[in-house]
Amino acid sequence: MKYFLTTIMILFCIKVNGQSLSKTDSLEIVQAVNAVFETLERPNYKDFKAITLDSIKCAICDDGQKGAQSIGRSQFFNKNLASVSNHDLWKRAIKRENQIIVVENKPWSDVSVFFQTYKLDELAKGHEGAQLGLWFKKDNGMFKLAGIETIP
Repeated sequence: MKYFLTTIMILFCIKVNGQSLSKTDSLEIVQAVNAVFETLERPNYKDFKAITLDSIKCAICDDGQKGAQSIGRSQFFNKNLASVSNHDLWKRAIKRENQIIVVENKPWSDVSVFFQTYKLDELAKGHEGAQLGLWFKKDNGMFKLAGIETIP
C-alpha cells in the first residue's frame, strides 16, 4: 500500500512522447518499480538478483564522479546498495508522487522511470531541480533494473 500513489501515477502515464506501453507492460513496470523500492528497503541478495540485470549502470555510485559506470550485480549489492539507498535523491524519490515514464528501446534501457526529487529553485535559488531515474530492461519477459541515473 505504501507505493499505491506510485502505482496510480504510473498507470496514468503510460503514453509518453507518442510512444506507448501495453497494459501488460505498464503493469510490469509498476511491479518492477515497487519491487526495486521494496527490495532496497529490506535488501537480501536472492530478491535483489531476481529484479536486476547481471550488470547495473549507476550514476550515483561513487558520487557520479566517473559517470554512469557498469557494476556487476554482486559488487553493486555488496558495495553500493547501502550508499544508494541512503542517498538523498533516492530517499526523496521514494516519497514523490510524480513520475515520468519514457519508452526508450535503447541498448541499456527499454523504459525509464524518472522521479522529480527537487523542483525548480527548491535545492537552491536558480537551480533547475533534479530527478532520479531508474532504467529497466526486459529480460526473459520481465522488466529488470538496469541502471540508476540522476538529472542533472
